[in-house]
Amino acid sequence: MSDQEEMTKQEAAVLQCYMNKEGDNSNKIILYSGMMQIVHKGKSTVIDFDKIKLIQVQTKKLIVALVGGGIGTSLSMMALPLGWYNYNLNLFSIFFFFGLMYWGFIGQKALVVEEKNHQHVFLLGQVNFVVSRLISHLYQRMNTQRSVLAQPIFHLTTAELWNSQLSEFNYTHSSLETEGFIHCSVMEELMISYQRYFDAGVDMVLLVIHPDRLDQRLEWEYVESRQARFPHVMGPINKSSIVSALLFHGEEKLQNLLS
Repeated sequence: MSDQEEMTKQEAAVLQCYMNKEGDNSNKIILYSGMMQIVHKGKSTVIDFDKIKLIQVQTKKLIVALVGGGIGTSLSMMALPLGWYNYNLNLFSIFFFFGLMYWGFIGQKALVVEEKNHQHVFLLGQVNFVVSRLISHLYQRMNTQRSVLAQPIFHLTTAELWNSQLSEFNYTHSSLETEGFIHCSVMEELMISYQRYFDAGVDMVLLVIHPDRLDQRLEWEYVESRQARFPHVMGPINKSSIVSALLFHGEEKLQNLLS
């Protein structure tokens, strides 16, 4: 079983972005609640948030190209006055190896993730704003994970709707347009909300939200029919406020998550 398959048995991905071109599944970053999965050239690396000391885009010199180009340039320049090879071919070799050396010297952008005793380097074909924004988002998520969560709020959504917004930094719901807010709940009311409004045969995601990390205003409304107060998020939910996104199917699985 792959790393991703193992993680997604109980936990849904929170955010996904591609490191090079859109749709390139062999080079992408997937964030979960407490860890990140980096797929680089088809190889998967999983890193816990707690182990990350630094994550940023840096310029890394390409040592092989730098050394190889330097040696090739030196030998070609030595061979030129000695007439070892064809003059034009020798001249071409000088320019080729010098270009290779220069390419190694200026380097290439890379995503660098530092753990306590290890550094991961993932070369990037291009650096788009999504990768830079994801790094900022990741630090926010790490702070959310490490802060004290006094009273979380919860939101139930279908796995289909959640997965359709996997590449977005904010989660939204149709109720935002129809009612002006996104419905959330306290733990004591979750099971009733699930039984009333969702089909037991549908794959679901339970979002655990840190209310202090929300970018949007949070309002509480007393619902007479339920005899309880419910939190309403008055705008899209920034994913950096989501402590965890848990997959479940059916009432029994939800009860297990709440116990």
